[in-house]
Amino acid sequence: YGDSTVSSRYDRTADTTFTICGDWNLTLNPKLSFKLMPSFSKNLTRFLWVDSRSVDTALYQDRYTAQTFRASLITNYQSSAGIRVNGGIDFKQDDFQASSYGYQDTTWQAKAQRLGVFGEGNIIIGKFIILVPSLRWDWNSDFGNFLSPSFGFLFPLSSQVKIRTHFGRAFRAPTFNDLYWPKSGNPDIRPEHGDAFQLGIDWNQNGNVAFSLTGFARKTKDLISWIPDTAGNWRPTNIDEAEIFGMTTNGRIKSFKRFYFGYTLNLSKANQTRKEMVYSDWFTGETRFETIERRAAYLPEFSATQEIGYQSDFPSYLSLEFQETGNRINYYFTYDSLPKVYMTIKTLPFNFIVNFRVRQRLFTNAELICRVENLLNQNYAEQFGNSLLDLDYPRPKRTILLEVRFNNF
Repeated sequence: YGDSTVSSRYDRTADTTFTICGDWNLTLNPKLSFKLMPSFSKNLTRFLWVDSRSVDTALYQDRYTAQTFRASLITNYQSSAGIRVNGGIDFKQDDFQASSYGYQDTTWQAKAQRLGVFGEGNIIIGKFIILVPSLRWDWNSDFGNFLSPSFGFLFPLSSQVKIRTHFGRAFRAPTFNDLYWPKSGNPDIRPEHGDAFQLGIDWNQNGNVAFSLTGFARKTKDLISWIPDTAGNWRPTNIDEAEIFGMTTNGRIKSFKRFYFGYTLNLSKANQTRKEMVYSDWFTGETRFETIERRAAYLPEFSATQEIGYQSDFPSYLSLEFQETGNRINYYFTYDSLPKVYMTIKTLPFNFIVNFRVRQRLFTNAELICRVENLLNQNYAEQFGNSLLDLDYPRPKRTILLEVRFNNF
């Protein structure tokens, strides 16, 4: 049931994805413009698997169909006094169908709609102060309404340097799995919500040299986790909290010799507070939980990206991208001391990936794009597996992608 990279040699997944996107711009006058962005995507997944916990080697089959329709209308208004206002409407509908055959024949259907209305303004208060308020209202067919206010200030010290600060509230809706998974979903869970504060400085010299540094702090509540209930069934519940402090910096340099260099660096310290099972007596049915604070799962404390590019006369653009990701940890329940239960830590180590890209203009409105991801053919685990002994999910080996893009046809 396994080899050097995966848990099961017999698991197979085939995905087929169809996506169409539109982008339509309308400028009525120098002060007022509109943008309409509709999109439709459909993904078909066929998953074949063998139950590794059973001596039965029968091949089971699951089929998943997910489709999303989304449309956004955005307007921009710029007054003569320098006040800028953006606003719009965002609509999204998700449809999902699943069927499982061979193990426990079942079907599953779910549908949800989301409507969002948002607005943001830049209001000049003085020579060196600009107020940036914003407000977003979201309605979801599953959990109702949510309001996300935010505000910030810009301090343009000169034409090249500005300081900015921002405070806001946001939310994340429960997924289809959280709400509707057969016999386990919880339609009563609430959205995750959090507050964020950031302070940053930007320096831009004629668009050729730019630098940005931002410090941030975020606190998120009602994080959704799957834990066993009193009957021993794993269900999603709002129990977690997370705090993240960190900084991010990025910059770019465009030289006169058509070379380009850009970088992004992220450093953060994240802690999670969650209710964890510490005692489980399978004979009496007694289960105990404790609230424990520790380093947040999944999040690296360090990540960075660098890009080196060259623009030729053809015209074509070539670039090398370097990606580094620090180690990540995850926690798994361990039951070898029952009825006591504790967490065991698994670590995914630091990884380094190189990507290559070529963008070649074919005609006035068309270009060919070739991307080679994982150029050095690195082999490492990209995502944690389902258990402590699971050998995790490997990153794909060297992958070549070709794309033809047409604009304004």
